[in-house]
Amino acid sequence: MGMSNDLSFVPVGDKILIEVTRETTKSGLILVQEGDRKPSYGIVLAVGEEVMDKSLVGRRVAFPDWVAQPIYVDSVKMYIMAYDEIFGYFRDGAREL
Repeated sequence: MGMSNDLSFVPVGDKILIEVTRETTKSGLILVQEGDRKPSYGIVLAVGEEVMDKSLVGRRVAFPDWVAQPIYVDSVKMYIMAYDEIFGYFRDGAREL
């Protein structure tokens, strides 16, 4: 399973663990999502054993925030969700804005 060695939580099956990142403008302003159902962005920290693409660990992904389940790992809010719920990932160096 691909994961960071210092995490105390290990996802099982087809689940992935994501740490949410904030959307920012080119100048660094944080964009706040208001009521709209917009995708969220985050970094994949760990994947379960059924996730075939282990290279997803460390990648920035887009996912629907309404399907991600919050979980606290080492007092940090993260999200757990099924692998097939993510929309996709960004190529190295790509920005979503």
